[in-house]
Amino acid sequence: MRRTVQESTELLYNFEKKHDTSNALFEGKPFWPVFRLRFLKSLNGVGRSSAKTSGGITGKNDIRGLEKRWERTKASFLQEAKSVVSSGSHLYLFQSSKLATPQEGAPFHRLFDSLIELTESREDSRFLYWEDSVDAPSFADLRAPAVPLRSLIGSLRQYSRSKSGEGVGDCLEGDARRLVEEWRKEIGDIPDFLNQLYEDCFLVSQLKEVFERMLEANPKFVCYTCFYSLPAFALSHACRTRGIPCWEMQHGQQGDWHYMYTRWAGRKEELAPFLPSRFWAWDQKSKERMEKWWPSTVMNISVGGNPWLSYCVRDSNEIKGGTDDGKPICLISLQFTELPSFVWETIRKRPDFRWWFRMHPRFLNEMGKFRDECDEKLGSVIEWALQEPTDRSLYDLFHEVDVHLTGWSTTAIEALYFKLPTILIHENGRVAMESYIEKGIFAYADTSEKLSDALSFPVFNETVVSEVVVESEVLMSKFRVLAGG
Repeated sequence: MRRTVQESTELLYNFEKKHDTSNALFEGKPFWPVFRLRFLKSLNGVGRSSAKTSGGITGKNDIRGLEKRWERTKASFLQEAKSVVSSGSHLYLFQSSKLATPQEGAPFHRLFDSLIELTESREDSRFLYWEDSVDAPSFADLRAPAVPLRSLIGSLRQYSRSKSGEGVGDCLEGDARRLVEEWRKEIGDIPDFLNQLYEDCFLVSQLKEVFERMLEANPKFVCYTCFYSLPAFALSHACRTRGIPCWEMQHGQQGDWHYMYTRWAGRKEELAPFLPSRFWAWDQKSKERMEKWWPSTVMNISVGGNPWLSYCVRDSNEIKGGTDDGKPICLISLQFTELPSFVWETIRKRPDFRWWFRMHPRFLNEMGKFRDECDEKLGSVIEWALQEPTDRSLYDLFHEVDVHLTGWSTTAIEALYFKLPTILIHENGRVAMESYIEKGIFAYADTSEKLSDALSFPVFNETVVSEVVVESEVLMSKFRVLAGG
């Protein structure tokens, strides 16, 4: 069973309070944030089978071959980066899972392309393109010159796996092994855990060196949307080393129990090399939540607004969700592909609604499986749709639907501007957005009866709209700081 966000965060936080993690070393350097990410993945079974990919099964000739391939790939990447990244350019780490693909025109990054359009800075923009999703668009189709990461990361991953069996003993130093053993006592045995941890650390270490060389071009700033990935760890470290401003733009609601944005027990200054130097928050509440855990000496946190929201609504004075035509529409923003049984039960009981399901971009490859589940559980008695709501723009959908359901997705926050009531349907949502629920901004349901009642009498607190939408002047001012203007 998947642990809740609160359960996972409590395990990590309590572990840090009991153990000194400052001496978790890789090649003699503190690497705890990379450890914590691997520890987090182990909580929900994210890993791999040691029988298939253990470093010990690779011969020395194979290792040398993979090392040579890595060196060639690295040289090719740096040559390509040299032709794209220039002095004074604005460098954005693009994840393909954050891209929207409109019916017409090039793929569009919800946050970064919106920011670029609003600030008319397309000419200075450059993309470091990380293809982290199924069927990622080609880097050549993006809206600014881009350097793809797929070959670089793929080659390095193969090389790191070939080395892991022999390299663990030499590189995981200090208290690294002891902390791994203590973690195993907490949650049970984790197959091949040391090798996986070594591979993560090796990948970050190698990417950091490559990115440092790329940053010799001296871009004005680097910006990404999620610091706790291996490429972002490496990019942060490289920026800190070279003195280049590194921003993270908020990409989700990141509530009070987020396992990587909150509840770090160690000294924050020791974590700084792996963190952005600045954080762009969507609103004042998000800023205050982040400031509970990150002092300004480690991360400067300020409000800049949600560029995608500002971009989509800049020509509208007032946006209203819902329609009066026929049955009311309920949009369900999926995060994984599982829905609680009480939600399915409610859908079957409420044929008076039309039900629209929207897949998360990371799980588009599971759309067929989810469609089969809908066919099996809902048939033709219930009016439902999957493909069209997934293909269309989220904000276009918000114009049309009458009520919104999600587990704990940021779509709940974004729906506020559209005056669209949201019902949270997962324990993670109750924990992450507790203050919103207490104020009557969101409803929460954990039974079919509660959900059906909330659907019949949805509520919306209009007083919070101003807390979510930041005026365009604030966004422009923040971008001028970002660009050093």
